[in-house]
Amino acid sequence: RLSEAQRHADAKFVKDDFLKEMQEVRALTEEWSTGHRLTAKKIFESLSDEFTIDQLRRACEEQLQPSKLSESFNDLTDAVVRDETVQALMLLAEATYTVVFPKDSKMSERVLFPSAPSQSNGIEDARFVLLKDGPEQDKYYATFTAYNGRSAVPQLMATTDFSSITFRVMHGNGISNKGMALFPRKVNGLYWMLSRQDDVSVMIMKSEHINLWNDPVALITPQEPWEFFKMGNCGSPIETPKGWLVLTHGVGPMRRYCIGAAMLDIDDPTKIVDRMKKP
Repeated sequence: RLSEAQRHADAKFVKDDFLKEMQEVRALTEEWSTGHRLTAKKIFESLSDEFTIDQLRRACEEQLQPSKLSESFNDLTDAVVRDETVQALMLLAEATYTVVFPKDSKMSERVLFPSAPSQSNGIEDARFVLLKDGPEQDKYYATFTAYNGRSAVPQLMATTDFSSITFRVMHGNGISNKGMALFPRKVNGLYWMLSRQDDVSVMIMKSEHINLWNDPVALITPQEPWEFFKMGNCGSPIETPKGWLVLTHGVGPMRRYCIGAAMLDIDDPTKIVDRMKKP
């Protein structure tokens, strides 16, 4: 049998944290106008310092009432701006949640289904890793791709027991495309992650915060014919006595997928120690 998790309905958001995260999710706010920001300000002014998703939804619905039309916009423009603002706020809120499996369910029975609008067409390509050091000790993380039929957005899930699982939005200018893979521990006090923003190379980022990623740089670029068209990582790096082992996949002219490998410096993951020339 299958066991489906139930979404925890009583979770609360902290206003200041939500506002900060909203500003950092560039995909939601980078094209906002003054009208968008004014609408968001009015919504949050009506909320307390802590609020639930239902309270946010009611505040958003209030701003969508015809009586809230601004005299500085024509009715159609203002309605579109308010609707876009509400959609962005609710998208972020609905993608931040916790699900809980029944206590008597077996691990092999537990299945995660889409639970947010950003995941309406699927959650896929999860890359799990046990992160062992620092305040996040003994916590399992998985980067995954949420797809709503129009756009694919990288997101993050976390758990200590695979019974209660928390979902969060990742943000920053490095959050795009697929193939995000966390390192299993911090290096020099920072989180590190492999990625593939250009759809060609294996890239790398570092961060003080596990859900904020900026400024990816190319790390492993195509050199051999079997990887000329596209490269990506196959998951989180594996720590070995000689460095970080990264398995890669490459696509050549015949559209054939091949597996490759590279070794990164254990203390400086931006340095390639060695890599395979043949798949």
